[in-house]
Amino acid sequence: MTKIIPAAAYDALNPQDVLPPSKIITPDPPSNNETSMDTQTSIFSHRFRYFILFLGCMCLTSICSNMIALNFTFICMLKPTNTSSTMLLTNTAKDINTSPKLEYYYNQNQKSSLMWASAIGSMIATFPFNYLYTKFGAKYVFFAAGIISTIATAFIPIAAEAGIIWFLILRFFQGISYGADFAAIGILCSRWASLKQNGVFISILTTFTHIASTITNPVSGILCESRFGWPSVYYSHAGVSLIMFILWLIFYCDDPAKHKSVSAIELEKIHRNKTETHKNMESYVPYKEICKNPVILAVWFNAFVDIVSAMFLTTYIPTYINSVLHYGIGNTGWLAALPTLAHLPVKFLSGHLSDKIKLVFF
Repeated sequence: MTKIIPAAAYDALNPQDVLPPSKIITPDPPSNNETSMDTQTSIFSHRFRYFILFLGCMCLTSICSNMIALNFTFICMLKPTNTSSTMLLTNTAKDINTSPKLEYYYNQNQKSSLMWASAIGSMIATFPFNYLYTKFGAKYVFFAAGIISTIATAFIPIAAEAGIIWFLILRFFQGISYGADFAAIGILCSRWASLKQNGVFISILTTFTHIASTITNPVSGILCESRFGWPSVYYSHAGVSLIMFILWLIFYCDDPAKHKSVSAIELEKIHRNKTETHKNMESYVPYKEICKNPVILAVWFNAFVDIVSAMFLTTYIPTYINSVLHYGIGNTGWLAALPTLAHLPVKFLSGHLSDKIKLVFF
């Protein structure tokens, strides 16, 4: 007679109680690699996703910094001239007291064109990058975007000498690279953030514009006043960008389950309560349903307002502080960093609260 054991009671039994000795399977002891992975005590023990978060944020920031460096260097892009006039206006007393210099001449239409070139590139590239991320993952696609930004930034001093057309072309490619940033945020959050920390990941990754402005403006002010001049702004940004994306290529993996630095414990945290479709990284995206969702539309509208205000501030505040308030180049760099620096604590707090608050008011 077959004895039926309830499922709850069966789970509480040992294998020896319900199976003959010949049917009991003893699991193999963990290998040395598995043991070391689960018992590691390094700073990234079960926390490697935070390193990916930091690295991703720095790569996003690097692409943005490369693009917005022009906003500052507009006030200090100077070149030697053969004229002997000492009445030319420059931005620092040191420039007046040494050899005369002449600003690169860009009228307002040319300045607007240089701004719009990157904006057009970004708008054109955003959706193609989203498709490429979905199809091929972020490792090589985002790396390619970073390299495009690096090369374009490194050649800007040469393009400025060659003429406005070459300058516009490089600005367009900087904008194309910038279009990769927003879709990369979604990929990083989807594949590396746990559901409980999704808000924190989004809040940190979306601070890249503000971090870029906070870093780029003071650094550009220092370099513009140095003996290396404004071209060093672009060379230094390109160098840092290259380093960041080499690190990205080395350490990033699209699937946390395949990364050797992700322990079983951490992987369980990342995948906890996620659907199989989410875990298996299905490429299908219901664009039509997303575009009809009123919640998504509300989020898009708020994001649009936030991005427009942030980019307006980032674009024009160095010129305003220098040309209207008449601060020197060095002081302009530090003052231009303050508004965006003040934004960061609010951003981080909002991300933390979005994960913790569970109340629905409407």
